[in-house]
Amino acid sequence: MLLSLSSDALVPPGLGSFAEMKLFLALAGLLAPLAMPQTSSGATPVIPGEVENSEILTCMEEAKQLVDKAYKERRESIKQSLRRGTASPMELISYFKQPVAATRTAVRAADYLHVALDLLKRKLQPLFPGPFNVTDVLTPAQLNLLSKSSGCAYQDVKVTCPEQDKYRTITGHCNNSCLQQPPCFPLKIPPNDPRIKSQEDCIPFFRSCPACTRSNITIRNQINALTSFVDASAVYGSEDPLARRLRNLTNQLGLLAVNTRFRDNGRALMPFDNLHDDPCLLTNRSARIPCFLADLRLWDIITYRDYLPLVLGPAAMRKYLPRYRGYNDSVDPRIANVFTNAFRYGHTLIQPFMFRLDNQYRPTGPNPRVPLSKVFFATWRVVKEGGIDPILRGLMATPAKLNRQNQIVVDEIRERLFEQVMRIGLDLPALNMQRSRDHGLPGYNAWRRFCGLPQPSTVGELGTVLKNMGLAQKLMAQYGTPNNIDIWMGGVSEPLEPNGRVGQLLACLIGTQFRKLRDGDRFWWEKPGVFSAQQRRALASISLPRIICDNTGITTVSKNNIFMSNSYPRDFVNCTSIPKLNLASWREA
Repeated sequence: MLLSLSSDALVPPGLGSFAEMKLFLALAGLLAPLAMPQTSSGATPVIPGEVENSEILTCMEEAKQLVDKAYKERRESIKQSLRRGTASPMELISYFKQPVAATRTAVRAADYLHVALDLLKRKLQPLFPGPFNVTDVLTPAQLNLLSKSSGCAYQDVKVTCPEQDKYRTITGHCNNSCLQQPPCFPLKIPPNDPRIKSQEDCIPFFRSCPACTRSNITIRNQINALTSFVDASAVYGSEDPLARRLRNLTNQLGLLAVNTRFRDNGRALMPFDNLHDDPCLLTNRSARIPCFLADLRLWDIITYRDYLPLVLGPAAMRKYLPRYRGYNDSVDPRIANVFTNAFRYGHTLIQPFMFRLDNQYRPTGPNPRVPLSKVFFATWRVVKEGGIDPILRGLMATPAKLNRQNQIVVDEIRERLFEQVMRIGLDLPALNMQRSRDHGLPGYNAWRRFCGLPQPSTVGELGTVLKNMGLAQKLMAQYGTPNNIDIWMGGVSEPLEPNGRVGQLLACLIGTQFRKLRDGDRFWWEKPGVFSAQQRRALASISLPRIICDNTGITTVSKNNIFMSNSYPRDFVNCTSIPKLNLASWREA
């Protein structure tokens, strides 16, 4: 018979609800700091079948109570902090990582499962002389019972996606959907930090929310909150509730909703979020401008034709993204976990300022160069300080930052991220590296091996790979071995590919992912039968400058690849010179 221990036995006397929330909302690992029961002398290990089903269900009910209480208290705490204007860094990040709709259901089911397994393991621990895997003492039927009682069994229901369906579902069920949200995994501040003096402070960090897994339920995996395909789901939403909020439902035209309070020189702005407790209000209380609800997007044609060649460089493009040869139903187009970290290379391209230019591409307004740390959550700057057009001109005429090994990122995101709405600014590179650890990603050399690249083992070999002995020595002093270097740190430290903006390793990881997204996409625009030959020719003429011309008041745009460094007026032309998308081939007979 299973030794009976209530969950109350796991909580030290006087432990308040806030501490319970932080301890028990976390999945498997976060129950570890609690006092461990002592191993019984001479205890006989439990074998599969000896654990009572009633005890499993009791643990599940306890887990549900703990998780539900944690979610509720966390939600109320964030709301109160936002109303008072005292939101901490942790609360601000949590605000933007709240799952919704079906995603919330999937995440909570995984939370139930992992916490229940932890509770069960703690109750069984006195019967074992040392560490053990709790799933080893459960029968297949009991594992299935856990999966069903948590709700995980119902998150893996296959959705029928008939071959004759003309379009994808808006939720992305038929083309991969996913999610993300987390408990606490904060970064400690080193004692000699020049910026943050208090050892009581930390950089807040939330673990990515868990996913219900099909095989080993003790292994934590993450769920992607968006569809994986390059399908504009960032605009139209990956779940039905958000898709409906983003639409104008007063007619059947399928148009996006627009802002009813403000316009940008007569043009529509995105709608505001309708939440009363909004962090964007904290950046300028008098303006009373909340956060926008949606964001901009790029189409897959522009991404693959114009953007990726500049990122990977010509040699890596030929190797990892050769010419399209058709749809391959054996290719898995889901997002690789490592890609979510590797694609953060873009943080190395961020300039420390937001530049705003007039129609002659000259600095405009009282604040033509705003420090990036003063822009985060400041939607009021768009509404009150000239609109979108000056910002787009600044982006077109200002080159991205060049990743240099002696300045990989700027201080605006290394020391002052979200600074104006929190007590201390965050460190984006540190968050990137913590995220790879949260996801359990292997280190630098493991991914070089995956890509067929040499794996350095000494400081000299690492210096050869990086072409920088000083940087190699610094990394070895921190990590001890190249095997331990975080994937993001190692990737962005490599010298750039010729005519590219990433090194060997990131070119492999990024190129491989984008090839899978393309070749495994049943609706890829070049696949025969998706569009007619005439429609494909029309689509091939689309360009981001033309989209800017059609949707803004800008009349002069980049004539070359918009993602290249372009100088005004040499590299700019009037919008009348940019071909429009010819929709004649879509006209119904």
